This record gives sequence, C-alpha cells and structure tokens, in this order.
Amino acid sequence: MRVVDPMGNMSFRRSGQSVDVLGIGNAIVDLLCPVEDGELEKKGLLKGSMALVDDVAAQQLHSQVQPVSVQSGGSVANSLFHSAQMGAKCHLVGKVADDETGQRFRDDAERGGVKLTTTPLAGQHMSGCCFVFVTPDGQRTMCTFLGASAKLSDVDIDAAAIAAAKVLLIEGYLWSSVSARQMILKSAAIAHQSDTLVAFSLSDSYLVSAHQEEFQEFIENYVDLLFANEHEAYRLFDTDSLATTVDRLKRVVDHLVVTRGESGSVAYHEDNTYECSALSVEKVVDTTGAGDAYAGGYLYGLTQGYSIEQCMKIATQQSTDVIGHYGGRIAKESL
Repeated sequence: MRVVDPMGNMSFRRSGQSVDVLGIGNAIVDLLCPVEDGELEKKGLLKGSMALVDDVAAQQLHSQVQPVSVQSGGSVANSLFHSAQMGAKCHLVGKVADDETGQRFRDDAERGGVKLTTTPLAGQHMSGCCFVFVTPDGQRTMCTFLGASAKLSDVDIDAAAIAAAKVLLIEGYLWSSVSARQMILKSAAIAHQSDTLVAFSLSDSYLVSAHQEEFQEFIENYVDLLFANEHEAYRLFDTDSLATTVDRLKRVVDHLVVTRGESGSVAYHEDNTYECSALSVEKVVDTTGAGDAYAGGYLYGLTQGYSIEQCMKIATQQSTDVIGHYGGRIAKESL
C-alpha cells in the first residue's frame, strides 16, 4: 500500500519490497557529438527530435562522427543511475548483445550500482547505440539504433522481481518495439496486482504524437506516476496550455510531474499542487538526459519517504548538474 500524508510524504508499507526502483528500458550507449545547426540540416535531422535508424545507417554514422564522449545511456537506465548514485537499490531490465558495446554497458551499470537482470543476446546481434548531436545551445538531436535493446519480450518478465520493487519505471521509447510494448503491458498488470507503483516517462514529444491514443489508454489503465516535460504533455492531448493539459491528465493519473525547463517544475497529487523553481546554471552544455536525471532524483526521494517538495528539490539539483556537461550521467565523485 502507498500512503501519502497531508505533508506530501509517500511511504511504501508492504513487506518484501527489497528493491527501490525496477526499470524497464532501452540499454544503449550514447555517442555525444557537438555540431552546428547547419550540420543537422545537411543530415536531414529535425532539431530536438529522436529518429530511429537501422544497422546500415548506424555503421555509416559511426564512420562519419567523432564523439567527444561515449557513455552508457537509455532513458530509464539513466534515471536508475542517478537514483543508485544517491543510494537507492535499482535493477534494470534491458537487452544488450554479447559484443563490445554490450560489455561496456554492463560494466557501466555495475560501476553505477545498477543491477542488469537480463542475459546478453548471443550470435549476430548488435547492441543498441544512440548518436546524440548537440548544438551550441545545448539542444540534443538523436539518431537511435535500437539493436538488441528492441528484443525485450515476455520471456524477460519476472513477476517476483516486479512484486519486490517499490516502483516499476517504464520509458515511452519502448513503444517503438512491438514485443517490448507487449511486455510493458503485462509487467504493468503484474505491478498493479502486486501493489507496486507504476511510473511512466513520456520520453519524446514526437513519439507521443505517433502513439497518442495508445499512451492515453496506457496511462489511464496502468500509470500511477507520470513524468513529462510540458511539450510532451501538450502532444498527449493536442493542447497548448499547461492548465488545460494538467486538467485532462489529473482525470486519469493520480500523480503527475511536469518539467518546464527554465520555468522549473510542477507536481500534482490528488488535490495538491507543488512547484519548484529552476536553479541557475552558468552554461547549458548539453540537455541530454536532463529529464532522466530529474526522474531519477525524484524517485530516489519518493522511495526514501521524502515529501513531494523535497523530491522536486533533489530532482532539480540532479537535472541541473547534468546539463552542465556532455551526456546524461555524472559520477558521484563529481557531484
């Protein structure tokens, strides 16, 4: 049972919850590449978007780019990393191949304190990667090769592991894989039966537009806590007003968190509204993973029994730290 007191503190009162956050997400490695806006146009990329590419295009991009940083990524994986760095116990359900990229992801997960629960795919499979093109204003544009990460399926479901978690965190990016989508629905159903809180991140505004009705149905039927930036939230109902969007979402989800960049963030739970201002940052280097870091900080606080206001402050600090350097993660010793 999840209980929120009048001060906004949420506690998890069920025996057997040995894991704070169990995440299901893409297991990919990010290649961070600084570019000028004109280079995006030459590549035919829409600034701020996420596009899927096949293995041929991925190999071609590999030969063309010179990344300034290569590090493990994936939306939920990044969030778990941030939660684990602060002390939460986190497990990840995500697929990599038995290759050099997959080994790098596994090593990074272990060093970051996140347990990867799935077995690497053997054979001719390739691990997923994401080419992150970062323009001078810090905006990121992504070309993602899902590779082995798209192979998540029902065989990766562990009902006991879901029941043992306080929170099941799912990313919207998984909707690009039919088998992963089916797995998500079954996992969310198991979570509800086990009284495990289901948290969902919308991930990308273009993805929301492509799966609008499916996302609406999933949120209404399964989601307890929704993370979204305001642009993603607008796309969910084709609105252009935060008040209108929130009014629609509050009818279908109990706990809502909306990030608004320089305008800070706002959370809603039952009839209560909580606001948190953004922190100043000397220079925005790269916005990659800012939302992931926010969700990771928020879930750390939530699973440790902090108030919603405290969760928002922790989350804001995490996301602020991340945008000051390339990539979606920052090691504990650097915080």
